[in-house]
Amino acid sequence: MTGTCWLCLGCNHETAVGLSQARSLLTELFPDIRFGTEQRTAPIDFPNSSPFVNQVACFHTTRPIVDILPELKDIEHACGRREEEKKEGIVRMDIDLLQYGSTVLKPQDMEYVHVKKGMKELLFHADTIHV
Repeated sequence: MTGTCWLCLGCNHETAVGLSQARSLLTELFPDIRFGTEQRTAPIDFPNSSPFVNQVACFHTTRPIVDILPELKDIEHACGRREEEKKEGIVRMDIDLLQYGSTVLKPQDMEYVHVKKGMKELLFHADTIHV
């Protein structure tokens, strides 16, 4: 069975480099992935942080979630994410799997304005959005 997956990428340090690298690595894993427009957002739960750049993406897969989640973590680390930097408010790359098929994994995140806007954009322009 094929399911649609929704992601949200975000970073607040060297954003152009991080997002470009993450998009490239995600495209290698999920060739049909589409990306919405990058959106600048205020930090959520990071009081001493720079603004974030977020981007919603979606792809289709038949692969199990247990295979996908570790690969997303690997991409975060390849983009320079270091847990110890979170204390300093630095997030080089965060990739959240918001929804896997019909299962919503991050219901609170699905309510964020930037996520709703990105999903709406991708649904409206279903033919293709690539960056």
